[in-house]
Amino acid sequence: MNEGAVHDVLGRVLELTHLRGRVYCHTSARAPWGLCVDASADAGFHLVTAGTCWLFLGEQRVALGPGDVVLLPRGSAHALADHARSRRIPLAAWLAARGTVDHRMRLGDGQGAETQVLCGVYAFDVPGARHPALRVLPELVHIPAKKTRARPELAETIAGLTREHDRADLGQSLVVSRLLDVLFVQLLRAWVDDQPAGGAGWLGALRDSLVAAALSRLHEDLAAPWDVATLAAKVGTSRPTLARRFVAEVGLSPLVYLTQARMHEAARLVRETDRPLTEIAEAVGYTSVSAFNRAFNREHGVPPGAFRKQGAAHDRREAGDDTPAAPSLVE
Repeated sequence: MNEGAVHDVLGRVLELTHLRGRVYCHTSARAPWGLCVDASADAGFHLVTAGTCWLFLGEQRVALGPGDVVLLPRGSAHALADHARSRRIPLAAWLAARGTVDHRMRLGDGQGAETQVLCGVYAFDVPGARHPALRVLPELVHIPAKKTRARPELAETIAGLTREHDRADLGQSLVVSRLLDVLFVQLLRAWVDDQPAGGAGWLGALRDSLVAAALSRLHEDLAAPWDVATLAAKVGTSRPTLARRFVAEVGLSPLVYLTQARMHEAARLVRETDRPLTEIAEAVGYTSVSAFNRAFNREHGVPPGAFRKQGAAHDRREAGDDTPAAPSLVE
């Protein structure tokens, strides 16, 4: 793997796109118990720190034990419970009824086995868009304990995250936030390493030195007038070789990937700045604003002007200027 290219591409994407992790509870549950989690725009995650439970996702049932980590990149509705027949209560209503979030929240009135689960979300700062690292992942990523134990750095992060969340010491929120950033990268590594060639999208392609170099070149200058021949020359190979290896590893042609990368950067600029759309179009390689608008609409479902208004409305809700439709799980 070309470590420089990995840093240039994955590091740049994560730094620019502001995927923020938050823990919303560390639950101690006594059987029988169950929680159901509504679908969300945010990616959910659960770390089982003690005991066992089941995760229910559609028709899937996944047994979880101490040290298991699950990530739900698409924010799919799911449930956690000690048993399939246990009553499940809505997570949002349960948290709202608690009023304040304790560092260890109690669930269930039974005398059965105890399970402890650290729960949280990864929220993307661009409303209505799916984070480029999340969109290549399946609906459910399950890293079992035997795999976390085989990766000492991942096991250490999980242990540190649990300790920091529960101790409520000085600077705790900042330390937890940084550990969640590290955890996300380590989960990506663990998932990518288990995928066959071509099965992990652009993340997996970073294992191929040629494709990683091409990805790095694209991300160094998204606005450049790229074509496959020019890109191939930059990385020292032929056009057919690059096209074949890029599609095999990434699952997309270089120019389709480039369009998606440009549109993610455009969404960030539309969301985070007040720059005119003409300037943003040029910044991501479009000399025609109408062509930029069409490409943006295809990728995000709305034109950039409407996307900016949605972001402004989201910011007002976050600031408390509007009444949110449902209680936040991450406050």
